[in-house]
Amino acid sequence: MAPIYALDDEMVAQLLSFAAPRDVESFTLFKRQNQQTKKFEYHVGVVSSGYFEISITKRIKPSARRVHGEDVTSIGLVTSRFPLVDRQPGWDFRSYGYHGDDGQMFHSNRGRQFGPAFGINDTIGCGVRRNMRDGRSFVMFTNNGEIIQNDNSNIECVHEQWYPAVGLDSSDAIHINFGQEPFAYDCVVDEMLEECVDNVDIVQRQLQWYTIHDSDGESASDTSSTSGNSPGSVNANLVDGSDGYDEYGLVEDYDGTEWRYATSDANSDTEMWWSEGEWSD
Repeated sequence: MAPIYALDDEMVAQLLSFAAPRDVESFTLFKRQNQQTKKFEYHVGVVSSGYFEISITKRIKPSARRVHGEDVTSIGLVTSRFPLVDRQPGWDFRSYGYHGDDGQMFHSNRGRQFGPAFGINDTIGCGVRRNMRDGRSFVMFTNNGEIIQNDNSNIECVHEQWYPAVGLDSSDAIHINFGQEPFAYDCVVDEMLEECVDNVDIVQRQLQWYTIHDSDGESASDTSSTSGNSPGSVNANLVDGSDGYDEYGLVEDYDGTEWRYATSDANSDTEMWWSEGEWSD
């Protein structure tokens, strides 16, 4: 598997703005720290699963008031039909929610003991794992970097478009991480990216990997030759072929005044150039 190594956040944003595969279910990007070089890297791939985390902190100057009794922070998954006002995830059939006040997992307004209670200074994660081979989907939760596994943690859900949700009935503050920062449960990145490899015969039309490296040779893993551009320039190469399916190559070209980015479709003669935030043929 080839990760994306980015010079900075802006370069990654530019990449995602024009190089996202078409007709994909989830185009994921995770930021991780290389344990050997201590540099941050971006891993990107096409998967059917999803995951996010929240970190809870105490607000210095509380400004919100509780709606119900005790402080409650919850995390979970909801559908597009879930009401956004005065509801916690798990309080109806359109949602699943892990609640911090009592550690219960709720679905269809029915709670069952699930994991430890959580609150200030805790990091809680939630995700959905989808098996593209048999069509089954499962909800997962983590607590401070550890996946919750017990007799009640095998939560199968329907294969539907789920959205991340957080219920906050307290004066606490939350920080949401969708992968722009390293996860507390870092194993989820490998698990989700392995999904691409395990299902390669199914996602062949969607799976694209790129590696971006510094031209000065300081990238953590790049061993290929670099371009003759000035230090700080970026070159990108398609890593994983797709056997005649749509292929996209990323090229960055400096014409003396500005950088231009291009992608091309292997099944057509069209080459699209992107410059100054706009596409042109």
